[in-house]
Amino acid sequence: MNTTKYLAIVLIAFAFMACKKEPGTGGKTTITGKLIGTYLCEDDGRTLAADIAVPDERVYISYGATGALDDDIRTAPDGSFKFEYLQPGKYSIIAYSECLTCPTGKEEVIQEIEIPKKEDELELETTNVVRITGRGCNVGVGAGKGGVAILKGKLIAIYIDDNEIRDTLGIVGQPDTRVYIIYGDGTTQSDDVRSSADGSFEFKELKAGNYTLYAMSECKTLNCPSGLTQVSTSITIAATDTNVDAGELIVIDFRNP
Repeated sequence: MNTTKYLAIVLIAFAFMACKKEPGTGGKTTITGKLIGTYLCEDDGRTLAADIAVPDERVYISYGATGALDDDIRTAPDGSFKFEYLQPGKYSIIAYSECLTCPTGKEEVIQEIEIPKKEDELELETTNVVRITGRGCNVGVGAGKGGVAILKGKLIAIYIDDNEIRDTLGIVGQPDTRVYIIYGDGTTQSDDVRSSADGSFEFKELKAGNYTLYAMSECKTLNCPSGLTQVSTSITIAATDTNVDAGELIVIDFRNP
């Protein structure tokens, strides 16, 4: 191989390498995402709030998904972020989540993504992180309002024939009927809501603690002179609970068919 031909091959190889684009800036693609946080109490680890946008938080990008932090951006007020003008290739998007039990107090949350050729915008799945805070810890202690838990249930009515036969006419969700809640060790109602069209009900913004739910059921016995009796159930909301299902409250409703 003569010198001229060798130099030509070398120049072609260098030109090919120069044209090959490595992951990084200088392209046309945008990667978008959103940072969503769960806030935990630093004292006991219970959930204070969930599915909350995390604003003004740094999110990092690693070109080539090497793990190196090549660039970063801060999230917008709604938790969104974007990295613009990227070349095709592999990338890692990195955020940091706080933790109560890990040695450093933080751990990486990594999403890997590859940009193919001719892609204008790629959207990441939601990036979920944890934040540890002391704010709001004291207001979540003890049954009552001021927490983040939702207590749900369903009021079921058994319709009974009011004649001598006492046949069951139907079993349905009882609509537009008051359901009551008692906080802690109380003996009288603390709050009430009306059941929806299908009999479902919910009490919102409850703290961890013990609760009693009850509704009034019709009765026709000698030991029920008022014609109404209380049907109740006891529920405990743990410190880490955000949604609690109380199940069904079943009441009797006498009817003349």
